[in-house]
Amino acid sequence: MATRKPRLFYGWVVVACAWAMYMLNQAAFTWGFTVFVDPLGKEFGWSRTSITLAWALSLGLGLVVSPWFGKALDRFGPRWTTAIGGILGGLLVGIPLGAELYFSRDENCRGDCPQYGARSN
Repeated sequence: MATRKPRLFYGWVVVACAWAMYMLNQAAFTWGFTVFVDPLGKEFGWSRTSITLAWALSLGLGLVVSPWFGKALDRFGPRWTTAIGGILGGLLVGIPLGAELYFSRDENCRGDCPQYGARSN
């Protein structure tokens, strides 16, 4: 009786292709970010170290939370997970921005606020 040579499971081909695409995407994304390091430093007075540290922390956070995102995608599907993630992401960006604008407003500014781009006529 002839023995069959085990075939390569097709799922591993999908995993290899997904990994390759992810590596190419991350490389372009990371190298693309470096274009903005000097302009961000000049605009806001941040050091290159603080900018790249923030970038590294964001990538590390993505690595840590990705298992939970995967479970949410499996359980609720991409439509609901993306919608809820977009809403939460918008709130996480919008709330600090709104608080900064609210608490940093000048009470003596009576419609002529150059720092906000508002000008009364």
